[in-house]
Amino acid sequence: MSRFVIIAAGLTLLSALPVEAATKSAFPVAKDGTTNIADCAKADVSVRNECISRSRPVSGKELYAQAAAAKAAMAKNAALETAKSAKAKLAAEKVMKVKAPVPAKVVGAPKGFKIDKDGTTNIADCAKAAPAVRDECISRARPLTGKQLAKYIKSRAVSIPAVAPKAAPKPAVKAPVAKPAAVAPVPGKGFTIAKDGTTNIADCAKANPAFRNECISRARPVPGSAIYASAKSKS
Repeated sequence: MSRFVIIAAGLTLLSALPVEAATKSAFPVAKDGTTNIADCAKADVSVRNECISRSRPVSGKELYAQAAAAKAAMAKNAALETAKSAKAKLAAEKVMKVKAPVPAKVVGAPKGFKIDKDGTTNIADCAKAAPAVRDECISRARPLTGKQLAKYIKSRAVSIPAVAPKAAPKPAVKAPVAKPAAVAPVPGKGFTIAKDGTTNIADCAKANPAFRNECISRARPVPGSAIYASAKSKS
């Protein structure tokens, strides 16, 4: 064998070693050339398909164990997230409970209310302010906590006298409609005409067809109560 052939064979062998080493370091390979499907998720993207194609069949027992492990991991992560959220909420509540220092009051109140050094006012003072500057006092007012707001509302309820609710006005009693004096039925027409020239709509059904329209046009207005009573009696 010539020296050239020996050198070429040596270079070929060296070039093949890094690929084999990379493959073996990417995922474990058994003696029979197979792999564990669980190791493929950790393998490099460039060799992941090769790992999956070499993987050994997974039994039902192994699949159940993997599913149980995944479920336990998800439950653990959920518990950690819940604990983290509760801790963050507790920290936020502690920050909210810390009261801001009350700024020093400015001496004197020419506008009828006191303005602090930071430009804010107390909402309770705005009721005593002059009408011309009351809106300014309210717009400068410091935010109230829930406890302060409840106290303020209670104080306002005590200071404002309770006004008794007005009794609802009684509905006006309608005077009964006086029925006009009737005269004898008009001969041939079949309905009665009152002295004021009006008729009763109930009589028009019995009128002579030739004069029925006249009876209807002369009919007196019928109140709603009478219509309702008539409809109820027919039903």
